[in-house]
Amino acid sequence: MLDTIKNCIDNNILCVGAGRNIVEAVEPLILTNGNQKVAIINACENESSVATMEMPGAAPLDIIRLYRQIKKIRNEVDKVICIFHGGVEHYQFPTPEMKRKESIDSLQTQERT
Repeated sequence: MLDTIKNCIDNNILCVGAGRNIVEAVEPLILTNGNQKVAIINACENESSVATMEMPGAAPLDIIRLYRQIKKIRNEVDKVICIFHGGVEHYQFPTPEMKRKESIDSLQTQERT
């Protein structure tokens, strides 16, 4: 992870959603084009390489943190773009966990009607 981040920096490639620790990993990328400012927030779920205070890695998907982050930053920029990564790489079907969540969502929808 650190090598990838370093290579991006060394080659002037912007990156978001990863860092030397969780503080860096969750930091939004702010882009300015003329008088327009855009914040990009990147997060992932179920990754084995999420950042912690002591370890480099990806920004974990934390809904409460994201809500607070978006609420704070939306007053500083014109647009907020959120990129979410989920599921299992190269697996063509829903995982058992995703199927379980879909079943729960379906039951909750049925209860409301």
